[in-house]
Order: sequence, then C-alpha cells, then structure tokens
Amino acid sequence: ASSRLPLLIGVAPLSFGLDVMAGEPPREPSKALAAELHARYGEACLEAAERIREADVLLLCSGAGFSADSGLPTYSEIASMEAYAEQGLCYHDFCTPKMLQEHPDLFWGFWGSCFNSYRRTSPHEGYSIIERWAESRFRHSKVADEIRQEAKFLQPTGYDWQQSEFEPYSVTGQAGAFFAITSNVDAHHYDWFHACEIRECHGSVEFYQCAKAGAAACPGIFRAPTSGFAFAVDPATMRAAAGPALEASAAAQAGCAPEGERATPLRHMPRAAAGPDASSAFRSNHPTCPFCGGPARPAVLMFDDADWQDNVPQLQRKQRWLHAVLNLCGIREDVLRVVILEIGSGANVTTVRNSAEQILRGCLSVGANARLIRINPEFPLGDEDDFAPGGKFQTQVVSIVGRGLETLRRIDAALEGPAAGPPHGAPVVRRTDLSGPLTAELLGGSQP
Repeated sequence: ASSRLPLLIGVAPLSFGLDVMAGEPPREPSKALAAELHARYGEACLEAAERIREADVLLLCSGAGFSADSGLPTYSEIASMEAYAEQGLCYHDFCTPKMLQEHPDLFWGFWGSCFNSYRRTSPHEGYSIIERWAESRFRHSKVADEIRQEAKFLQPTGYDWQQSEFEPYSVTGQAGAFFAITSNVDAHHYDWFHACEIRECHGSVEFYQCAKAGAAACPGIFRAPTSGFAFAVDPATMRAAAGPALEASAAAQAGCAPEGERATPLRHMPRAAAGPDASSAFRSNHPTCPFCGGPARPAVLMFDDADWQDNVPQLQRKQRWLHAVLNLCGIREDVLRVVILEIGSGANVTTVRNSAEQILRGCLSVGANARLIRINPEFPLGDEDDFAPGGKFQTQVVSIVGRGLETLRRIDAALEGPAAGPPHGAPVVRRTDLSGPLTAELLGGSQP
C-alpha cells in the first residue's frame, strides 16, 4: 500500500460522513412483532456477540438511552422538575438560544444543573465493556493499521485536515478500527475512549462559544475549567443568578467529580489547544466569551439554532475515518466485516439513528459485510424501507429490544465466555464469495 498515489477522490462523495440530522422516522414494532423480539432477546444477544467476534471494524453510535443507564435523565425527563412544571416549561424551552436572551437565570439554571450533574455522575459499566473490546480487538489489529495508513492518503482530497487554532484540545493520534459517534452532550466518552475516536454530533457542555448571533459571533470554542468549578443553582427555583460561580471547595460539593464517584473524569481529553486564556470566562455564574468579553453559551446544538459552532476538526476526523474505512473496502481482497453498534437512540433526537443507517448503506455499497446492531427498548427496527422488516436488506439489522447496559453485559458474557474463540476467528470471506441481492443491489448501484 505504501506505493499507492494519494487519493484525490475517495470511493464515496465528499459529503459522506456528515452528521445526518433528518431521516426516516423511527419504526415502532407491532405488538406481535414486539412480543417476538422480546422472546428472541437472548438469541439476538448471541447473534450480536458473534457479529462482534467476527468483526474487523466496530463503530459505536449512542444516544440518550445510553447515558440513562448512568442515571442521567433522557430528553423527556431532563426538565421534568417541579420548579419548571410550575412555569409550564419543558426541555424544548430550555434548549434554545432564545431562552438565554430572554431569561438568562433560567437558561443557566438548566444548563448549569446539567453541567454539575454530568461532572458528578460516573459513566456506567457499559463504557468499560466497550473500551475493553476496542482495546483487545480493534485498536491494535492489522485492519486498524490499514485504516490508519489509508487515512494518510486522504490528506490531499480537498478536506482541510489541519488543526484549527480554535480547537478546544489538540489531537495527535489516529483512530484504528474503532470509533464512537454520540449525540450525548455529557462528555462521558472521554473517560474511556481516546479523543481521536470520538465524534459528539451535538456538541458538549464541556465546550462553550460566543453567544452573539450570526457574523457578529467570535469564532472558536473554548473549554470549561477541568476542576474547581461548578454553577451555583438554586435548587428551589432552578435558577442560576448572575454573580460569582462556586469556588473550588464548594464546587466539589456541587458535583465536580467528588472522590469515589467519577473516578477518571475526562482522562482522555487532551489539554486545550493554543488560544485565549478562558479561565476568566468562568468566574461568573453566567460565563463570558474570552475573545470579546460578551455573553457565552454552551457549544451545544439547540433547537432553532443557526449559530451553533461545531468542533469542526472533530467532525473532520470522523469523516476522514469513515472515508478510510470505505476506501479500504475497495482495495482489500478480503471482505471487510463492519459492525455498527447503536445504543439508546430513540425518536426524540434521531441524528444518531439516521447517521448509523447512512453509514450502513455506505459500507454495503462498497462491498463490506456490514451489520447494524440496534439496541433500543422501543424502536429496535430499521427505519429505512430497505432495512425494515420485509426490506431487501433486513438481515443486515440485528434488532434487540432492551436497555443498553443490560444488553452489553449479556453480549459481553457471550463474547468473552469459555466458548468464545479468539478475535477474528471466523473464516476469511473473499470478494468472489459474495453473491445474491446484497452485491447485485448495492455494489452495482449509485453512491449513497
């Protein structure tokens, strides 16, 4: 592979790998199908374990249901407090820049309490299970090295892969055969996964930006202090009044990683990249922009939000990794086996579901043996017609009706048990072995 010329254009459109905000609505199984899926829960977990055991590549896609197993509220629960109910307020009211402009105390009360809670809460065991799989099966494999090598050839494709001077942290590594995409804004992925492996498609409460609208906003996002900071939120009114933030001693009591709970907070988030000193921005309970001194806001994608500033280098790392995987499919003699493990992405915010199916279709279109394992207690089916029950490629979706942590434990027990074989112990499949509708429909079709 070292003799190959740099790729000017990959096998997929340049837009492939962008976060897919809109797609087919989630499908809810009929009562009869739901009963059948419940009855097949154990069988589905065994199938998932077998797919992961055989896989060359693992992509984790997680939504709010994945964080719920850590004790964090889901979208439907997060604003269901008496102080909010008395005012007729719900999650959609708080998750909008308009609330910051009109009611800053309420805005920072909500987002400040989220920040404090996320900092206090320890990620559940499922993170460590997936981390163990990544470390033992996917980070150091031959395919991982091939993906990293292929990524080098993508540098001249027209993407700007250079580090941004405004990136909130510097990344030097390159993901191998494991990657993680999440719509959760709690930043818990950094406790277990490497920064080069993480894409937060809705941002994170650890990152902040200028709150000005449009072109008036200062470019660049910045980080909250890693310790000694918490928002002062009145528990009776759930308001965060303007004034000083909590000091270091009080911050620990308010939820900034107290000893014995969140043992390794943000351990894989690298140091902040070069940029302005943001420490002064968090002296106030209402953070300010270190560039201009005006109001700041969380760098989180909200509703009716035209001014969110994405972590662009993070998005580019995701695209680069996906294009490397797809290009590798096109040059390998052996068929690449890809598993997309989606956990807890429901009907309220569907970015992760949409992206997972786009990636599944992309992998299939270049000849990969790809499966989507969708773990969800309510919406475990494929959404696109082709991936839904009765669709052309319904067998590419493993539907598991269950919660994330419980199911991961079941899969892990099957994967790591006495009967489990070594990683990648399945027979090698050659391209000439492929036949049937998968090859005919996807390899010969148009790009996704």
